[in-house]
Amino acid sequence: MSIPTYAKKRARGKPRRNSKKASSADARKTTRGVSLNPDLFALPAINAADQDLRRQSANAMSALLTSNTPPSIVLFKGALCRVEVGTEHLVEMDCHMLRHRLARVADWFADTANGVRKPARPPLDVARDLLAWPDPPLPHVDEVVGLPVFASSGALIDAVGLHADERLILLPSRGLRIPRISEHPSRADLERAKLLICEDLLGDFSFTSDSERVHTLCAMLQPFLRRMIIGPCPLYLIEKPTPGAGGTLFAHTIAHPFLGHFPAAMTPPRDESEWRRTLYAHLAGESSVIFLDNIDGPLPARPSLRS
Repeated sequence: MSIPTYAKKRARGKPRRNSKKASSADARKTTRGVSLNPDLFALPAINAADQDLRRQSANAMSALLTSNTPPSIVLFKGALCRVEVGTEHLVEMDCHMLRHRLARVADWFADTANGVRKPARPPLDVARDLLAWPDPPLPHVDEVVGLPVFASSGALIDAVGLHADERLILLPSRGLRIPRISEHPSRADLERAKLLICEDLLGDFSFTSDSERVHTLCAMLQPFLRRMIIGPCPLYLIEKPTPGAGGTLFAHTIAHPFLGHFPAAMTPPRDESEWRRTLYAHLAGESSVIFLDNIDGPLPARPSLRS
């Protein structure tokens, strides 16, 4: 049987428009049919329309705790804080930051009048209620450090992450590689450490006595050993004969190995009320070092300094 010419052209040409739509639909069905493990992406479901705030907050806290490994939300001096990735800094969270987190640790939903479940946003009331929680079951942290330090028992803390017993988080700065530290250093290791500190770091500074060198070493090592020391530690005064003699550079050299950056300098306040405000602001934050620069006379006997 012969095929008409127009039928041959249609057979050799592009497929009909309806056929093209059908092939696209088949492709979509094939793509949607890829099998994924739902447990890998499963999040707890929380009803955003629930009017029981106590139940909503309990479910939200449970979702936060489930997703908080490794700890990214901690309690620092009574405030809910977020650990900044790549740094050793904490940021106090407000209700908007906490709501952002809640939207990513749970699937919030609301049912329509027809019984259809639709996605919803975490209520701000839940975020505010969590921030008002007097003692939430989150890790308590007193300090975030970027380098290994010694625990109160004398053990070296060199594992990255939360150390609940010491209420401390070790988070090295991005790009910092910490080499393995020997528990029993050899004499050669001790000589290299001595050369690094006494010659490479401090060799260009003028000391008038060995006592000044010893106090300088104490100031450098104290942040690493502070948890082993019971009771208060002394203040350190850097004296110089004339302005511009390198006192600020000397303070930077002492603090930089522990902080990883130069300490922020502040000028001495003028009166007692300003002293109290300034010291409280530093102590309430994350300041491990308080650096008073350009002191041109004796410090008066301030009650705030004695306390």
